[in-house]
Amino acid sequence: MRPGRIAVTVLALSMVAILGLLAAEWLAADINRVDPAHLAERDIAASRYRVLCVSQGWGCQVQGIGPLNYARCYSHAATFEMLGPEFGDVIVGGDDMLNRSRHVEFASRYNLTVAGALDKLGKRGCPAGEDWDALVESVGRAVSQLDIVPGFPHVNVSHDAAPGGHYFWFTTDYPAYVNTAVRSAICDNAARHGVRHRVWVAVGPNSPGPSDRLRNRFQCEAGKLVD
Repeated sequence: MRPGRIAVTVLALSMVAILGLLAAEWLAADINRVDPAHLAERDIAASRYRVLCVSQGWGCQVQGIGPLNYARCYSHAATFEMLGPEFGDVIVGGDDMLNRSRHVEFASRYNLTVAGALDKLGKRGCPAGEDWDALVESVGRAVSQLDIVPGFPHVNVSHDAAPGGHYFWFTTDYPAYVNTAVRSAICDNAARHGVRHRVWVAVGPNSPGPSDRLRNRFQCEAGKLVD
């Protein structure tokens, strides 16, 4: 590379770093002085629909409404943007913890305000009352209480809601143990979190083959196991 090109490249990278630092400093100050609900209302009035996520080393998590609820209910109407710096997965001291907490609280209040407005505007993309994030967290506990399925069964939620797609993937290496009692518990749990319309639930390992998807599945509707 020629010396001139090297100089231009270094200058460009330096400008990017400087602009990034300036943006981070402005954002930190902005979080401390701006009310997130008021900012959300201002954005909504300008028809700017977005949600905020906070990155803490394991992806950018949509705070307040949850990543699954965003994907299923709001992603068609609102974009998402990362708030603040990309935090690592290791907390380094009290200041770092406080900074993370401020970003999470800010994003949560902002997102809940936006979600409420989208609901009122009829822009919610799933039935009112559905809470997919709470559902995923609770199904594993509900099944574990039955003490029927060995190992650590849990739920993965497919974002594919097209005809023939599965709304749930109940992950277990012991599908033969997922009997009627277990299936009924899963259906009841779905209804408790607002998922009352008919949905498919597939059962199998983390990496299922086509035969697993077709053979080991059942349907829930209004909290009941249906044919």
